[in-house]
Amino acid sequence: MSEKTIFKPRPGGRSQPAPAVPRSTANSNGANGNAVPKPGIAAAEENTLFVQPQNKALNQTILTIGANPLIEHAGLILSLINQIKVNIEYEKVDVLHGQCVSMVDKYERQLHALKYDNKLSGKTETTDNKLIDAAKFCVCAFIDETVMTMPWGRNSAWAQNSLQSHFYHQTFGGEHFYTLLDESVANMVEMADIVELQYLCLSLGYQGKYRVTKNAEQLIESLRDKLGLALKNHHGRKEKRLSDNLQVIEVGGEKAKFELPIWVTASIAGALLVASFIGLRLEVNEQADLVYQQVLDLVDRQPEVSAAVSASSLTLKLEQLLQTEIMRNIVVVQELSDRIRIRITSSDLFASGSDQINPAYQPIIRKIARTLESTQGQILITGHTDKQQIISSRYPSNWHLSLARATSIADVLAKDTRLGGRLLPEGRGSSEPLAVDPTFSHDQHALNRRVEIDILR
Repeated sequence: MSEKTIFKPRPGGRSQPAPAVPRSTANSNGANGNAVPKPGIAAAEENTLFVQPQNKALNQTILTIGANPLIEHAGLILSLINQIKVNIEYEKVDVLHGQCVSMVDKYERQLHALKYDNKLSGKTETTDNKLIDAAKFCVCAFIDETVMTMPWGRNSAWAQNSLQSHFYHQTFGGEHFYTLLDESVANMVEMADIVELQYLCLSLGYQGKYRVTKNAEQLIESLRDKLGLALKNHHGRKEKRLSDNLQVIEVGGEKAKFELPIWVTASIAGALLVASFIGLRLEVNEQADLVYQQVLDLVDRQPEVSAAVSASSLTLKLEQLLQTEIMRNIVVVQELSDRIRIRITSSDLFASGSDQINPAYQPIIRKIARTLESTQGQILITGHTDKQQIISSRYPSNWHLSLARATSIADVLAKDTRLGGRLLPEGRGSSEPLAVDPTFSHDQHALNRRVEIDILR
């Protein structure tokens, strides 16, 4: 996945903005100064992820970005989703769930109020109700997916009590989101507003059924392009001249001097600063790999020595259980003097520069986890990379990337097993290559990119 979400201008945006909504009205908890929290929601809502600005000046109005009420009144929910994404650790999931239910309920009430004021785009009351229900479903699906992609969300009870199951008694929102999108695109005259909302959700990172697809980003980007064109055609947006009454005026006298406007100069200076920052960041990343390598070299690590005796019964058992993966050259089982090693050598396990496990290998790792449950002792998960320079703001060096990959493997091994207290993830970067040929062919790079699972004796 890309390091940052790229926001494209929403096509078809209309010139007349929606009436500004007071911040206190849009507060998802209904807690502006003297309001009392609703029953069933924890009293300590100020400790939830979503924090309202306390400055009175900021609480006056919400800036609008168009005339689509489905989007304007979803602003606080979309802001909450963004805050969820940046919270790596969070414990009060039940409080967050109550807050989300409250926000979705309020969002629905606001849209119904607009319906009674004839401010929704539907031609009939039936169409307005369809728009409201579809918008409510979309934000529920987006919140559920965002929470379930976070480690603390996957390990919570959210999956058993998601917003979709709470409001709709279903859990297949990833499929229904796109079914709803197809139906809405086919009826743009009445459903254009919900198409714009779904377009915005896709732009902000929603994937749905495509999340388990290998080329999800390309598929969603292609879909967004088609939706953008459909919305532009629907709204009939055309390029306009700045003025229809342009006149050419010839001015005599001395030749005018060319001077750059201040904003142009400032833009160029800003671009140079950004370019300098990126260049320095890449240089620091390159030096960081060298420093980490030197630090690792300070540790006197004993060379790995294969056991001189015949393979133990545990090794034979592991080879038997993982026979299919061994024959496919995905896994290698090796007995060393102080440990038994399971090496995952497939170059497709992770995408380049990513710590996200290829979904196709999830069943294999879970199978290894079930196999490890029959063993004893600590289990060391070590991530290795090749020597190719990494260019990423998320991972300053190959060492950080190798540790992140080892942690991802450990998370899958610990899920639904009793291995949690035995797993020790470790990153080694490119310090222990299997292939040391100076030519470093593509196959050798792939051989060095690996994860090793050691059962310590």
